[in-house]
Amino acid sequence: MADLPTDAEIRSKMESLIKTVDLNTMSIKQFIAALSDKFGGVNLSSRKKFIKSSITEILDAANDEGDDGDGSSSSDEEEAPTKKKKGGGLSAIKEISPKLSAFLGCGKEAARTDVVKGLWD
Repeated sequence: MADLPTDAEIRSKMESLIKTVDLNTMSIKQFIAALSDKFGGVNLSSRKKFIKSSITEILDAANDEGDDGDGSSSSDEEEAPTKKKKGGGLSAIKEISPKLSAFLGCGKEAARTDVVKGLWD
């Protein structure tokens, strides 16, 4: 077998290979095997750490370029997980009874956490 290719050669082949494969279904091991085939069957298992980090860098660079281009679909996907529901669960503001509001000394509405805090005070 031939000598190991340089990092620059590996990275160059990776950039072209990433465009042709489905990374959602392909494992790192399968990707390394496909990359190895591009180099004529050279064993690249010793370069696994470099290949993994390069995949991340290449995908990050592609995502950065994609955000500048269309931005519409990818920005919606990115915003959805960061949005937090306001007033849900224990912090939901609910209407409370007149007796409880008089006891707590607050208005007609309070969050459950505020009610418990008022009971303990």
